[in-house]
Amino acid sequence: MDQSTFMSPGRALMSEGMETKDRLVEEVVLLALFLVSTAGNSLALLVFCRRPGLRTISNRNVKNVFVGITFVS
Repeated sequence: MDQSTFMSPGRALMSEGMETKDRLVEEVVLLALFLVSTAGNSLALLVFCRRPGLRTISNRNVKNVFVGITFVS
């Protein structure tokens, strides 16, 4: 097999015409999205854990969703 069939994902993106500046913008946007979503989910989880009124059985499901989303993002 020749070298062109085994390309890294970065080279594949570059070969599709995506410029370096565009890749940098995309990576910065994705990093910002990751940080904002992780901080928001962690803050919501902290509120659910610290407020005694929110420690109900029905809110356990909501807390589990926040934990799952935080680990996925």
